[in-house]
Amino acid sequence: MAETTPETQSASAIRLYTHRAPIYDSSYHPSFTVRLFSHISPHLSPGLKILDLACGTGLLTYQLAAAVGPSGRVVGIDVTPGMLAVARAKLAAEPEKYANVALYEHDVTDLDGIKELAGMKGRFDGITGASMFVLFQDPVAALGHWVQYLKPGGFVALDVTHPQNLAYSGTVEKTARRMGAFMLYNRMWMKGPESLEEVMRKCGVEVKEMVVVENQSGQGDKKYGVEEADRLFEEGIDKEICRGFKESEAKRAEAKRLFKEEWEKQAVNGWVDEVDTVFLGIGRKDVEEPKSEFKALPIHSKVAFSGGCRCGSITYTSTTAPSAACCCYCAACRQLSGSGCIPWAQVHTDALTITITAPKSSSAQASTTLHTLNLSNAAERQFCNACGTPLFMVYKRNPEETSVSMGSIDEASLRCELPEIGSHIFLKEKAKWVTLPNDWALRCDEFTGRTAEEVLGGSD
Repeated sequence: MAETTPETQSASAIRLYTHRAPIYDSSYHPSFTVRLFSHISPHLSPGLKILDLACGTGLLTYQLAAAVGPSGRVVGIDVTPGMLAVARAKLAAEPEKYANVALYEHDVTDLDGIKELAGMKGRFDGITGASMFVLFQDPVAALGHWVQYLKPGGFVALDVTHPQNLAYSGTVEKTARRMGAFMLYNRMWMKGPESLEEVMRKCGVEVKEMVVVENQSGQGDKKYGVEEADRLFEEGIDKEICRGFKESEAKRAEAKRLFKEEWEKQAVNGWVDEVDTVFLGIGRKDVEEPKSEFKALPIHSKVAFSGGCRCGSITYTSTTAPSAACCCYCAACRQLSGSGCIPWAQVHTDALTITITAPKSSSAQASTTLHTLNLSNAAERQFCNACGTPLFMVYKRNPEETSVSMGSIDEASLRCELPEIGSHIFLKEKAKWVTLPNDWALRCDEFTGRTAEEVLGGSD
């Protein structure tokens, strides 16, 4: 007889949670997730990008979305279609409220297989997971994979059960291990909060908080008599987690015998204690030393990059790499560029050297000059009045920094790596025909998550 192919972890999760999906939000999980979120919320702020793993019906996902606001982003991933269907129904019911949420059906142990996350390694501000870390056979491998998508200094928030939580399920797991049967849950490595801390440490995450969340299910701690083993086994044999015990009568009898042995091992003075508690670990990814190509070069060192206008009469060099980049969709940028936005890269003003020469194009009608344009009290813009290329913008309250139009940078000159677009700003003035890229950058009505008054200190 051909051997049965072992069920994968993701297939087991789908099988188990497909049955739970219709009633999941009627269980203790909604109230528990609210309590969990209360401990995570101090680490949240508008504009953050959060990865919510094994998001299920979105109980934590949508709380995160409200906290990071319209300028933030929450990506929820779950492998079970039924659970995601519930989460998507919530999104469909309030699409405007949760426009910052994206949901994907996929195995969370294979984030690299999600095409929408291509290029997102090292770009999330936080990774969360509620009631899910007990599902993975190799917690270090799972967390190590996820941490690759986290920024240095970004946070991880995961909960694990007390070793005596859900006494029945824990005994089922021990029985399955002894029988060599597959078990979806993997809690035997958890001896207490120190076990979660060690897993995080191995993955480059330093635990900052370890929160004890009592009364997880609302049922409180319980005591079971040691003699209740037979009854509990028979009452639970039809549960999905016991599927591997029912292949034959012999298998079932062996499982019952081993279950009773494991149950009795836990008893103290004739009682098995069940502790309705979980541990929530919140840690920060170790801050790595940035690679030199991402760091601004020292002032007055070698040229990091150069650029100039279209006619070639105005050129510039910078001795520092840009520290940030954004796309601005304000009316001024649109009208001056004749496009949907202008992408700007920020550099130290003192690092720029600007050279003005005669126009190379014989068709230039005006004498060459770097023309300054004041369209508001906020900033000064500069462009070539011979060919019209927008080149620089300096906010009057921050003259130490200059924004260089990225289209004017000569890519062949680059001795550094240009930063990715980190934000899309002034979206309140964006043209309706412009479609924003799905690049996970911050999306801001005005400046990067702040109002003009907050950035500029009020009008002059």
